[in-house]
Amino acid sequence: IRPAKEIATPDLRDLALRAGSLRFSLDNRGSVHFVPQRVVVRAAGASGERLAEHEMKAWYILAGGRREFEVAAPAEQCARVASLSVEVEFDTNVLKESLQTPGGTCAK
Repeated sequence: IRPAKEIATPDLRDLALRAGSLRFSLDNRGSVHFVPQRVVVRAAGASGERLAEHEMKAWYILAGGRREFEVAAPAEQCARVASLSVEVEFDTNVLKESLQTPGGTCAK
């Protein structure tokens, strides 16, 4: 049975750095499932230079559902990482969030 109004409402949230890994979630507050086309995590240095990029496998998220993601920060350059960003691409839009990491991302 399909809902009367089909709306997919993605929400990128809860970016956090824990033990050298970036964790975040992608929620679906809509009435139908969606599948992200790409999920990309980037690490940047203090002057904005790209230090690392990691594309994650995306999978469907049911209506009212949530999918948790975790990716290890780049260990070889962890002291230089000043920010981590996440981009989630869909057919019609892109969600972007970033997390500032002025102390680097090395596991403590």
